[in-house]
Amino acid sequence: MISNERLKSIAENEIDDVPEVGEMAREILDYRRALSKPWAIIEPLGSKYVEDGNGAMVWAARYGSRQDIPLYRLDTDKLPAGVKNIKSAGKADKT
Repeated sequence: MISNERLKSIAENEIDDVPEVGEMAREILDYRRALSKPWAIIEPLGSKYVEDGNGAMVWAARYGSRQDIPLYRLDTDKLPAGVKNIKSAGKADKT
């Protein structure tokens, strides 16, 4: 696995011929940051309610226990322009 320090170096020193490399390094760093700790948790019983669309018991991550399901939050405002469409990923087109 590439270390965070190496990714930071790649992100800061983009290669002129391949600017996408720096963008990919920044994106990986953003994902790692987002996945480093849960934003919230769902109690195991609550996952049943998520699946059927009736809501769930969601709590701040600090109240989590071993059996809880962690939820992670990716701040899409900090993503590169080409990746910002992740907000609508997975949503059905209703037209």
